[in-house]
Amino acid sequence: MPGPGYLLFRIQIMSLPKRRKLEQDKDEAQLYPVSLTSEIEAELGLEIALRKRLLDTLEARIAWAVALKEVLNKCTLFLNQIWSVVI
Repeated sequence: MPGPGYLLFRIQIMSLPKRRKLEQDKDEAQLYPVSLTSEIEAELGLEIALRKRLLDTLEARIAWAVALKEVLNKCTLFLNQIWSVVI
């Protein structure tokens, strides 16, 4: 059975990728201060809200166009009936 030094060595080897990940996260946290990340979050929130508003506007315009088309079709049918009676 290996001695306690082997177990310590084995634990250090196994946790090396995890340690690198923690160090990388720490480095990234230093690159992007909290104020910058909150600004980015605010900008993303604004962008999402603007796009949702645009989507709502486009959907309303499409609904309006469909309703207008239906009314115009009905008017055309009505006018065709009147003209067929007149002629």
